[in-house]
Amino acid sequence: FEKNQIEEEFIKADLFANEDWKEAIKKAEKHSYFKGQIGFLLNFSDVESYCDIHKNCNWSEKESKDYLYVFNDYYTKAIEIFDDNGLKNFDDFAWRRALLSKGCYLLPFKGNLSFLKRSGKEEHSWKRLLLGDGDKSKKRQFIKNLFDDDLFDINNINTSLNLIIKNEIKINDLGWRSGLVESSLLFSYMSTGDATKRLNIRHQDWTTYLLKRDRRSGKYAELQTLNFYYHYLKGKTIKSFKVNYKDVSGNSEKPHIRLYNEMFFVKVYFYYDKKEGKGVFHIRLFPYNFDNTNDDLIKLKKEYKFLPTHPNYDSFIYKSYDFHRLENILKNICFDLDTLKVD
Repeated sequence: FEKNQIEEEFIKADLFANEDWKEAIKKAEKHSYFKGQIGFLLNFSDVESYCDIHKNCNWSEKESKDYLYVFNDYYTKAIEIFDDNGLKNFDDFAWRRALLSKGCYLLPFKGNLSFLKRSGKEEHSWKRLLLGDGDKSKKRQFIKNLFDDDLFDINNINTSLNLIIKNEIKINDLGWRSGLVESSLLFSYMSTGDATKRLNIRHQDWTTYLLKRDRRSGKYAELQTLNFYYHYLKGKTIKSFKVNYKDVSGNSEKPHIRLYNEMFFVKVYFYYDKKEGKGVFHIRLFPYNFDNTNDDLIKLKKEYKFLPTHPNYDSFIYKSYDFHRLENILKNICFDLDTLKVD
């Protein structure tokens, strides 16, 4: 038995002296997914902390009723989220996104971070998160925080989860999580194939990769550029420039946005700028099928402060730190490039 499970059994044995508690515990234990492991309910309802402090559950009759009410309340919420097979399906990944708005609950899996397996009891499953052993105890608290949110409503789960999402985005800086919390499309990108949603986060350079499979040997995208593409560019053209997103596999190239016509290729990447201490979009200009010594092109590069990416490469770079201004910058660049004529 794991330490958490042993402690849970001691608490339940103490509570069984009370018939009301015995009935509530047995009811919760019969849930086909929890399968007797209801320590998270004892933790959320503060029964666990009470027993840790007092070394027993010999409380007053009023205290017993108060704690039991809270225990049953969390159980009622939990069974609206988890059915016999594990996590229920919610429209637009609303549960995962709302929970992510409370904190990074993701668990390690094959060198990546996982959005947790719907069923089963693997290390990257919801069952392991609910068990709360080791460092999972802090991550498990995000579920309690979501249950405790004033907007959480078991009578209208999806609506309340979306309200929580909107509220958290409005009042808190969610950092790298904001795009995933705000947009279900990013989850849709990852959801092809295996039902397990995975996310590879490289903290050393603030880059977040969204994986279609277990590793980056399969197709993957970069969070910031893909989020921008979905928000502002998907399905559009800018003058003569076609637009698409290039996800990649392996390490030969970074995922990026592509804008191109017959004479120019514009690529948008996302990097971490060590000097500025934040992420930055790199807009890279590749003049092909166009004379790079053209006076109008030289003037345009100076206007936008395009700098050579490398002395030996025929490409140029412009940096933008503002997600929301990037759309206008790209439009202006494409409009101006479109006016350039071959001599």
